[in-house]
Amino acid sequence: EIQIFECTLTMYNSGSISRGLVDLRKGTLTVIYLNAYNITLPNGPLFKPIQTAGLVSISGSQFTSIQRSDAGGSVISRVINGRYDGVNIRTSQFTSCSVSGSNQSGGAININIKNSAEAKFEIIEQWEKKTIFSNCSSTDRGGAIFLDLESQQGRNFDLRGARYSYDNNATNGGRSIFINAQGDLRIAVPENQGVKIGAGLESYEEFNLDNLMGYHRNNGTFPIPLYYMYTPIGKHVFHVKDPCTPFVFGCGDDNVGCGHNQWPYIQFQKIKQEKLAQ
Repeated sequence: EIQIFECTLTMYNSGSISRGLVDLRKGTLTVIYLNAYNITLPNGPLFKPIQTAGLVSISGSQFTSIQRSDAGGSVISRVINGRYDGVNIRTSQFTSCSVSGSNQSGGAININIKNSAEAKFEIIEQWEKKTIFSNCSSTDRGGAIFLDLESQQGRNFDLRGARYSYDNNATNGGRSIFINAQGDLRIAVPENQGVKIGAGLESYEEFNLDNLMGYHRNNGTFPIPLYYMYTPIGKHVFHVKDPCTPFVFGCGDDNVGCGHNQWPYIQFQKIKQEKLAQ
């Protein structure tokens, strides 16, 4: 087991370091009260646990201006595929964490959950304190967090302890979080379960649809606002509207989660199928 307790890590010049703080191959990693700031990483994240490593636990820590240039996830990038290789985060802050290379997802965190996984990725509220992501950015999707879920996954994560600031940014959608569901996005983000992904107030999410987004069945051409996944159709009145080119919110489409006033279907047949499924 590796334990990091009450430490500070920073760079005092404008260069970069060749690797992150921990390259974990065996055992577990526990990080408590770490203050890491102004770090540029060209070859991997700050914490790099490989598939043979165990649980990574982070609490009470601050990560500020952590930049990675070779891939997604500046603070942590991990594949979860077993029983004991999860990630949990409590009461921490991720500020101005970013990835700067071309088409990289997950400014602070990039997690891939395999079908074989029993372990989870969790952001846990503790003592009524949440983990805050602010001014994080990516050059593709998921300004703060990117989740890649294999086809049978969707339940092995819980982000109810996360809070996202308005200033996160992603070039291609999901300013705060993006979920690539290779299977059913409805399983990953169930109706009435916005808390699972750390959704903010309805008054904010409804008018900032690019904040929380995802793909359904790995459809890499059409990002879906997660607001329409966890929010029920108002008064069970399904809406239909013509398509438009280029697509903008409010135009008709027959994707998952459609039927809302600003996320309508194109075909009445889709409404019939939806009602039969309920």
